[in-house]
Amino acid sequence: TAAAAAAALARGLALLNSLTARAEVDLAASTADPDGAARRGYACASLRCARGLVADLDWRAAGEEGGQGGGALASAAAASLARLLNAAHGALSLTEDSLAAPHAAFAGAEDVVEGGGVAFGEAEGDEKAVVASSTPGAAGAASAAGRSLLRLSAAWRTMTEGLALFETVVVAVPTPGDEEEEEEGGAGGGNTSPALTLLLPPAALVAMGGALTRVLVRVKHVGALDTARSALAALGARLLTDTTKAPVGGSLEQPSSTPRPQRAWPDAWRAAWTAAATSPGGGLDDLVRRSGGLPFFMVALMQAGAAVGGGHAAGSALVRACLADVMGLLGETPAGAAPCAPVDAYAPRVHGFNTLR
Repeated sequence: TAAAAAAALARGLALLNSLTARAEVDLAASTADPDGAARRGYACASLRCARGLVADLDWRAAGEEGGQGGGALASAAAASLARLLNAAHGALSLTEDSLAAPHAAFAGAEDVVEGGGVAFGEAEGDEKAVVASSTPGAAGAASAAGRSLLRLSAAWRTMTEGLALFETVVVAVPTPGDEEEEEEGGAGGGNTSPALTLLLPPAALVAMGGALTRVLVRVKHVGALDTARSALAALGARLLTDTTKAPVGGSLEQPSSTPRPQRAWPDAWRAAWTAAATSPGGGLDDLVRRSGGLPFFMVALMQAGAAVGGGHAAGSALVRACLADVMGLLGETPAGAAPCAPVDAYAPRVHGFNTLR
C-alpha cells in the first residue's frame, strides 16, 4: 500500500542520512589525516553503500505520499538527496586534481627504483620476493612511495564511486512524466506530482553535468573516465526527455516561458568538448592515453542521443551534431604545417582521430 511504501522510504532515508554522514566524516578526515584516510579508501565504502541504497529505495512513494501539494516525506527525501549529492561533489573535488596529473601528484614505480627504495630479484626460498635495498634512506623512500600509491588508489576508487552515484541517482530517482512523453512539445504522462520534481530539480541535474564534463576533460585515469562516460550518457538521455517545466534554478510556482530549458545542456556540453579539443596552449600531456577523456566525452553524448533518438528529434539531432563535430576536427591541421610544428598545430586532428576510432 501507499502507507507501507512511505514508511519503508522513511526508514531508508534514515539509513541514507547515516551513510552520507559517514561519507562526510571520511572526506573531512582526508584533509586532517591523508594517509590514514587513504588506508580506509577515503569515502569509497560509504559512497558505495549509499549508491546501493539509492537504487533500492522506492522514490515514487514520496510523490504518492505528498499528493499534489508535496509533503513532509517528499521534503525529507529531497533534503537527503541534496546532502548525498553534495558529498559526491566533495569526493570529486577531493580527487580531481590528483587524477588529472597523477605523474605530478604521486610517486610511481620508477621513483621507488630511482630512490633505492626496493629492488626486485631472487631471494632464498622465494624467487619473486621483494628485497629491501641496503642504500641509505631506502626505507624512507620506499615508505613515501608506498603512501603515495596508496593515496592514488584511494583517490580513483572514491572518484569512481562518486561518479557511479551520479548515474544511480539519475536512473533511480523519478521525475513527473518519466514513463512516457506523448510527443515533442506534448504533455508528459505518468505521475505529475510536483513532489517528484522537488526530489531532483533541474539545477541538480545541471550541476552533475558540470562535474562530469569537468572530469572528462581533466582526468587521465581510464577507469574513472569510463564511469564518467556512462554517467553522462544517462544524464544526457534524461535531460533530453525531461518534461519538467521549471527552469534551471527556477521554481514550480514560476515556470520558465521556454519549457524544458534543460534540453539545451547536451549542446552546451558539445561546445565544451570542442573547446577542450581545440584549446591553444596544449602539449603532449593533452594527447597521452589516446586523448584522455575526450573520446569518452563524445561517446557519452552520442550514446545519450542514441538512447532517445527513435522518438525524439532532439536525440537524433544530437547524434548528427556530435558526428559533425568530430569530423570537423579531422581537417584542423594548418595547411603547410612543418613536421616539426608545435604540438598545438596537430592536437585537434589527433583528438578527432582518437575519438573517431
